[in-house]
Amino acid sequence: LGRELLGGTFGALRERLQELRSEGERLRQATESVEHDRVDLEALLGERQKRLRSLKSDFAQLQTSGGEVQWTLDQLRHDAQSQQGQLDETHREASHFLSELEVAEEEIRKLEASVSEEEQEASAGLANL
Repeated sequence: LGRELLGGTFGALRERLQELRSEGERLRQATESVEHDRVDLEALLGERQKRLRSLKSDFAQLQTSGGEVQWTLDQLRHDAQSQQGQLDETHREASHFLSELEVAEEEIRKLEASVSEEEQEASAGLANL
């Protein structure tokens, strides 16, 4: 009976540990995906900002009708601001996922230590029988 109870407890702990490991892996993958998206958005933002600088230079050199060029510049500014907002949101999400991952990893470490301790106590108890 004692072995069955210990086996059930250890089994449940092992199952929870496996669930936490799976969740940790899912969070790691999500974090990697978010980081990849953030890098892509930064590159796109850099390209848009470069394009904006180029358009400003063209405007100064040509001094053509300001309405159409100004509209293009405003649109690019809006796009750059939108992308910066996306970058900020991606960064917040990555930070959140990283925090969750750290919590999950800490819980895994605690559970592993607890399981190890309980296994040692169970082994000692069985040895005493």
